Amino acid sequence: MQSLRGIRARALCNVAIFLAALCLACAAIHSSLPVPEISEVREKLDFLQAHIDEYDTLFLGTSRVYHGIMPEVFDEANRRAGAHSRSFNAGVDGMHPPEDLYFFEQIAKMRPRRLRRVFIEVNAIQIHVRDANRGTDRMIYWHDLARLAWILRETFDIEPAKHWRATFGRYASAAAEALPTHIDCFLQNMSNIGRGAGSRWFLAGRGGGRSRSAELGGRGDGYFEMPRSEMTPSERANYAMRTRNLLSHPRESEYGSAPSQKLLRQFVQAVRAIGAEPVLLVMPRTAYGSMVPKPSEGPWPVVFNFENPARYPALYEESTRADGDHFNGKGAKLFTEMLAQAARVRPDASAKPSKSSE
Repeated sequence: MQSLRGIRARALCNVAIFLAALCLACAAIHSSLPVPEISEVREKLDFLQAHIDEYDTLFLGTSRVYHGIMPEVFDEANRRAGAHSRSFNAGVDGMHPPEDLYFFEQIAKMRPRRLRRVFIEVNAIQIHVRDANRGTDRMIYWHDLARLAWILRETFDIEPAKHWRATFGRYASAAAEALPTHIDCFLQNMSNIGRGAGSRWFLAGRGGGRSRSAELGGRGDGYFEMPRSEMTPSERANYAMRTRNLLSHPRESEYGSAPSQKLLRQFVQAVRAIGAEPVLLVMPRTAYGSMVPKPSEGPWPVVFNFENPARYPALYEESTRADGDHFNGKGAKLFTEMLAQAARVRPDASAKPSKSSE
């Protein structure tokens, strides 16, 4: 008869084999499934899947890019200057790191042959989750192991306190705030819970051939104008105050956390890996400081930093704003023309990232 210890060892071995097989099966199924039906995300990926080789320039970032850069204006400005471009706005509302790199990796899998430039909005890793986003497909779909690892690195990148108890308290507080939600998203994503409807849609042969939707904008180039064109009186007063403060007390360069800088470096490498040129973009805003590439982490590619109302006063006029963070149609057109000009008169790639490039 087998000893009790032998029976337990065999049982543990069987459980380990089962769990390993289950994880491998989930991973295999997950890799074969399309991105779930998520507004903006799925529409843009499907459109690019069908048209990726029509474009040589992409713009990636948050709503500031989505509602702030007009591909039609960018291409027309280049045409008038004797250059050529065909661009697409791949910005998505609320798409911060590390989701943005995951999104780009889905584009890289399309093996684009004509892509020459990818403009990347520079942002820090976002670990805070709004209550309205908890448990949504939008939060879940990008939580693979690589993204979870970046979340963990950002969560525990905390300045140690002088006393070990205070240090432990900081780590415990950060972990309690962020980790449960992100780990839950990772488990749901990798176990493929609720993906049946999406797989049926994909297997039916409808992937990549969807018609244009509102998320692609009126001209089908990915730009979508903000629903409103001006700020409320209270927003204008607040915006004017922040702009005056920024003019009188210019911000020092903010480099964010070490993981955020390393993730940005990985993003740059991912763009170069498909044969395209990364261009880093700091959008003009007043609410809080933007992260910029840290010189010591370089060399970096070209950086266009427009967060400077003294240097770019036209971009900070109230008439160009839908709110404090986003351009209206007038502001988006002006900003796109300035970006196109800056991109044509491209500085040397060793230019300091803390300064705006022209």
